Amino acid sequence: MVVAETDAQALAIARRAYPRWRANFFWLFERHGSAPRVANLYPKTFDEVMALGTAVAGSPQTVADFVASDIKATGANYWTPWLAFGDITLAEALHSVKLFASRVMSAFA
Repeated sequence: MVVAETDAQALAIARRAYPRWRANFFWLFERHGSAPRVANLYPKTFDEVMALGTAVAGSPQTVADFVASDIKATGANYWTPWLAFGDITLAEALHSVKLFASRVMSAFA
C-alpha cells in the first residue's frame, strides 16, 4: 500500500518500489532455479498486483475505498497495511503512514 496526495503520485512510488522488492524476494529462489510457492501472488508489476486485488496505491480516498471494499468482502475486524517495501524512501514511507493515519483511518472511526 502506498498513500500519497494523488493517485498518480502514489502509483509512481509503488511502480518504482515494487520491482525492487520483488527482485529481492525472488533472488534466492531464482539463484537455485526455483520459485516460491506463492509466486503467483507476486507478478512482475505493481499494476498486476493491484489487478489481483491485493494491493493499492492512491490518494487517501482511493485507499479508504479499497480498505472499505476489502472489509465488506471479508468481514475483517482489523487491517494490517504494508507501507514500506522495495526502495520506498523513509520520507515516502513516513508520508504514506501519516496520510493513512490521519485521512484513511479516520474514515473508519
